[in-house]
Amino acid sequence: MTDTKKIFRIALLGFLILFLSLEEVLSQNRSSDSRPNILLIQTDDMGYDDISFNGRNDLETPHLDQLASQSIRFTDFTVASVCAPSRAMLLTGRHFLKTGVAGVHGGHDFVNLDETLLPELFKRAGYSTGLFGKWHSGKTDGYFPWDRGFDEAYMAKLYQYFPSEGRYNDSLIVQQRWSTEVITDYGIDFIKRHKDKPFFAYVSYFDPHGLWRAPEERVKKYLDKGLAKGYATLCAMMDWADENIGRLLKSLDEEGLADNTVVIFMSDNGPQRSDRILGVLTEDEWAQRNPSGFPGWKATNWANGIKSPLFFRWPGHYKPGYVQRLVDMTDILPTLMDIIGEHNYKTNKPLDGRSFKPYLSYDLQALPERKIYLAKWFVQVGDKKGESYLPISPDVRSQIKFDDQTLAIRNEHYALLMNPNHQPRPDIKGNYLLFDLKADSLQTVNLASEYPDKVDNMIKDLKGWYSDIVHNQKSFQAPWFQIGWKGKRVVEIPAYGTNQIYGGLINHDHFLGNWKNPGDKADYQLNVIQPGKYSIEIETTDSALAGMQFLVSYNGKSIKKVLANGTTHEIGKLNFGKGLGKFTIELLKNENGALITRMVEIKLTKI
Repeated sequence: MTDTKKIFRIALLGFLILFLSLEEVLSQNRSSDSRPNILLIQTDDMGYDDISFNGRNDLETPHLDQLASQSIRFTDFTVASVCAPSRAMLLTGRHFLKTGVAGVHGGHDFVNLDETLLPELFKRAGYSTGLFGKWHSGKTDGYFPWDRGFDEAYMAKLYQYFPSEGRYNDSLIVQQRWSTEVITDYGIDFIKRHKDKPFFAYVSYFDPHGLWRAPEERVKKYLDKGLAKGYATLCAMMDWADENIGRLLKSLDEEGLADNTVVIFMSDNGPQRSDRILGVLTEDEWAQRNPSGFPGWKATNWANGIKSPLFFRWPGHYKPGYVQRLVDMTDILPTLMDIIGEHNYKTNKPLDGRSFKPYLSYDLQALPERKIYLAKWFVQVGDKKGESYLPISPDVRSQIKFDDQTLAIRNEHYALLMNPNHQPRPDIKGNYLLFDLKADSLQTVNLASEYPDKVDNMIKDLKGWYSDIVHNQKSFQAPWFQIGWKGKRVVEIPAYGTNQIYGGLINHDHFLGNWKNPGDKADYQLNVIQPGKYSIEIETTDSALAGMQFLVSYNGKSIKKVLANGTTHEIGKLNFGKGLGKFTIELLKNENGALITRMVEIKLTKI
């Protein structure tokens, strides 16, 4: 062998050894990924004080108390005042009115399909993603959690506490167990199956949202303390949620994941005062539930309506304590991306939130003062004020006036409430209320008359912000129904998902009502992915409908049908061309004076 060949072979051997060494290092880095897991736990309608750690003497929440003692606790975390808007802000990092969400039902709780969602960003970063529990961000094809970045999801049926019911990756699941424990079990199973790869698990409970209900033995525990049935049930719900959150956290310990998992705990909005079945809490009960004394409740822009607990726990990284800087629900998305080291992520729309990661190391002067905008959960429109499910069609949008709205703006010093509900502070009058939050965190003294220039400047700011919202065509947008999504032959369109109504129709939370006069008509936005001929059915809860004649049309093609008595009505067959279009149902004749109080669903089936 020549010296040249020897030298070549030695060099080649050295290169291979170096390559294998580098590959081993890279492999070790991949197998022991230093990026933390993220476990996000959220409750529903839980107030800032709905935890014994915060001063409740009538409630037992030992697992949340322990989590609080191990966490960074934020004392000034703001959310939207109701659930779907708050969740839209969490998922997008943007104010809910910009995302298409403008309510809690009636088609106003679908996050626009061109929004980038938090689970999509985690997936791009190489995380396994799972949602278990409440979704409330869209409930038709394309909008489901398994369509929007979650590898797997159990979407529990809203407020179906027992027996539990939901859809796991679009398959119906019914169990003779409480939803709270079913949601927990799904979360634990996900954690166990994904412990060898970074995961993002979003576990979202219903508790303590109405209808107030909990296991009997749990309710008895609080009845035995002398509490009345309604309040005892409410306390039992938080107690029951606490036990299951304890099981979820215990699974991290059992799998050896606690030290490399960031646990975030929050609610979605402030507490509710009453339950449809169990009634209204007494003033004494309400005072017991809110020992901090913050004014307001769910669906108000007063402090207690938009204030939530927020805990961040990461053993060995985050030192337990309090942070008293203002942070907002829109800040969660950029903060989580910052925590996992994703600094160049892209979203389709600009964020409203910012990362507050410096606060997690108590660098409290790192960020300038925060400013946030708050809005009532539905828009106020002319003589339709109070109609929370009104579709915001172009003609309706043109009637939106700034002065009619219930809005607020706040920073870390002042809060300005516009057209507030005065019930939390009945002695304070006026359309504009200004509070000095540093001197008066309980919002007891209106300073609007003392600082007129500050009020004017804040109103000007708020007006400019809201004008941008109203003129953005993505705001208040009705859902686009996907026809033929992932090859599906059957499409179920909720009748309340209309983008425009005519005549005397009234949209409701889960139905479209008051069909009785010729000219009553509803439009729907469709995206036809699979073109072809579809049969059309209409589902109602009313049955005496003989003599009603309907015209159903899509992009210029139409059919007519006279209904017979019954609740399921086959209208006929219609060709649907590919692409975007308008689908319309119109009442032409009503020979017998029939009335559809509830049109529930429109079903399209591909032939």
